[in-house]
Amino acid sequence: MLEVARRAEQAFREASDKQRQRNPGEIVSADLMADLRTGLLAGTRRAGLDVDPQSVKIVADGALVRLDVSWTYRTEPLNLWGFDTAVPVPIWLGRSFDPQLGTRRIF
Repeated sequence: MLEVARRAEQAFREASDKQRQRNPGEIVSADLMADLRTGLLAGTRRAGLDVDPQSVKIVADGALVRLDVSWTYRTEPLNLWGFDTAVPVPIWLGRSFDPQLGTRRIF
């Protein structure tokens, strides 16, 4: 979970920097949200995390950008008496970003 949070914050910083270069007067745009989505998915893929692109939800709420992402982590399988004991664990991460102030954490 920490790796996904780190990748989300990095993707937001990069998308926000691109937004400031493209249009310094506009705080939140569709381009910023698209860059955030692309950066998050690319970052998690590079880290070896399997995040379903359809689970990534990005919404602009005034000057805030809300990011929600969920994925399933499978524990390491143990083979006990012929049974696979790997357990799927659903995980969810929610973050709100303010392009003017930085990251606000919401758990």
